[in-house]
Amino acid sequence: MPRGRQEELRVWLPPELYNRVLRESAVRGVSLSRCVRDRLEAHFGLEEELLDIVERKDVPTADQATGTALRLRLLDELEERLGATFGRQAESLEQIASDVRLVACLVDRAYVGLLATLAFQDLGDVDARSAQVSKYHATWRRAAGRLWRDGGLAFHLAASEQSPEGEEK
Repeated sequence: MPRGRQEELRVWLPPELYNRVLRESAVRGVSLSRCVRDRLEAHFGLEEELLDIVERKDVPTADQATGTALRLRLLDELEERLGATFGRQAESLEQIASDVRLVACLVDRAYVGLLATLAFQDLGDVDARSAQVSKYHATWRRAAGRLWRDGGLAFHLAASEQSPEGEEK
């Protein structure tokens, strides 16, 4: 709709409907006003198309054309909402992956610190202690990599509790 002179409309909504409009506008990435305006236009357009269908009962091609136009508009709206949702989901997944990498680094550093502090206190030579920490750390990293790659013991135990048909024992 071309933007020209516009009129202001104030509407009081029950909390459930207001929250629904908030979610809808967030999903689509538009303002509340734009969201409400689009929904009103879609509703009135649908109403006009349905009235047009009812009035033209004797003309099946008009019904088909109207139904097709309605389906296309609904698909366009659905595509717009899905695109906005997928975009936000991709951003969320990137943030989660970044957080997981951070936690993995922190765990790795904590393990090395624990080894250096507790495991080899009896070794007086700093070089010997450092060599042992490096050896244990390398072993631990390989084991963690295998655990990550293979799914870990918890996954193997859960799989062994199922029968060959995939049902629980």
